[in-house]
This record gives sequence, structure tokens and C-alpha cells, in this order.
Amino acid sequence: MKFEGNAGDGTTHLNEGSGNVYKLTLQEAKDRLAWLQRDVPVQKSPNAKPFGVASATDGEFVYLAEYFFN
Repeated sequence: MKFEGNAGDGTTHLNEGSGNVYKLTLQEAKDRLAWLQRDVPVQKSPNAKPFGVASATDGEFVYLAEYFFN
């Protein structure tokens, strides 16, 4: 994975979906997750794709993946 700033793009599983991985501090990760989980009205699209979020840490940074399934 190659990071440009705090965002990286992977090169595996491209046939399954697409997204980004963010390299964040603990506070940045908490802020990002709070933003993703905010209570706002959502307008559904007839072409909507499932969306996923996953995280991991190396003890210094939190790696937050946000992705859309094909």
C-alpha cells in the first residue's frame, strides 16, 4: 500500500470493490468514525452499493478502511 498524505490505495481485491485506507492518529480515527455514524437523512439510490468500514492499529496509528462492494 502506498500512502499519499494520510490516504492510501490498495492493489488487491479490486474485483470485489474499491475504497481507501486512512492512516490516522487515535483522535483522528475517533473523529472520522463519529462523522460516519452521525444521524443524518440519507437519500437512497436505485444503484446503491454496500459500504463497509474496518480498522486496525499498529500501536501508533489507526488504519481505517472505507470501501464499496461491487
